Amino acid sequence: MPQTAGAADAARIMREAIALHQQGRITEAERGYAEILKRFPNHPGALQYLGVIHSQKGDHAKALELLDRSLASNPRSAAAHYNRANILRDMNRPEDALRGYDDALTLDPKHVSALINRAAVLRSLERYADALGSYDRAIAIAPNEVNAHHGRGIALGELSRHDEAIAAFDRALVLSPAKAELLISRGHALRSAGRHGDAARDFLRAITSDEKNANAYAGLASTLMELRHFSHAVESYDKAMALDPDWIELNYGRSSALIELRRYEEAVAGFCKLLALRPDYPYASGMLVHARNISCDWSDPGAAADLIARVRDEKKAASPFAMLEISDSPPDMQQCARIVMRDKFEPGH
Repeated sequence: MPQTAGAADAARIMREAIALHQQGRITEAERGYAEILKRFPNHPGALQYLGVIHSQKGDHAKALELLDRSLASNPRSAAAHYNRANILRDMNRPEDALRGYDDALTLDPKHVSALINRAAVLRSLERYADALGSYDRAIAIAPNEVNAHHGRGIALGELSRHDEAIAAFDRALVLSPAKAELLISRGHALRSAGRHGDAARDFLRAITSDEKNANAYAGLASTLMELRHFSHAVESYDKAMALDPDWIELNYGRSSALIELRRYEEAVAGFCKLLALRPDYPYASGMLVHARNISCDWSDPGAAADLIARVRDEKKAASPFAMLEISDSPPDMQQCARIVMRDKFEPGH
């Protein structure tokens, strides 16, 4: 009788702890799980959810240890396999994470979250066709799952199936019309399809939905570059960089726009800032040399020779246009063109 009463009390504490966990009251939930484990050290549920809390805190090693103990106690828990796979994903162990999601799906083939997270890991491995299959399975089970349609659109875009990607984002937006990240993804797909005006409208809608979203401003800036609205592009780059000062890569697009506006000194400063932090940033060295040349800035006399050497070493250092300013060697120009063609147009690049 006492054991039965103890188990009933543990079940009550477990329900309360899960409710607290769902409300984001992590510290209180953790105390509840720990209290259960004092009485029942191998309680699979308490071990599992305490592991999830450690994962949320960034202690993935401890989280994995707790999930392993939970599965040793109850190996047929699809939820535990799923949460363990999420931890492995966060530990940058994608192949192990995939096996974990597959284990969860063996026990529960209709585990939609496992299918969606599995697809996201496949995308990270650039296995886009496999990811698409996982998203399709999720949608067959849960047709109104926004994240599945969103992820499916991203996978289709990576497969250069842009019209299908746009259709997938359209479906997701029917389900969640004002979601900024969906609008941003659809904007990128529209850009890839050459529909720059429509893309700009989506990025503007995303900004209206979330005015603090740096990705929306960056997407708009890139689209405005395609539309040759360079002054507005600089404004959008500035807003993106104000929201995310660590996004130093935006200096490339912003500085390129400044060249078009003949604001050469600012362009030089932007490329210098980028290269100070990312010395091998593709084509930035060539753009810096270009910006200095057209502004009659001869402060770095060795830059041209260094750029030619890097191109000869098969580095993505300069565009053919920038190379033309510093070399009249046909072999150098051919090498530069080959690098760009391989980078921009060959599969896998």
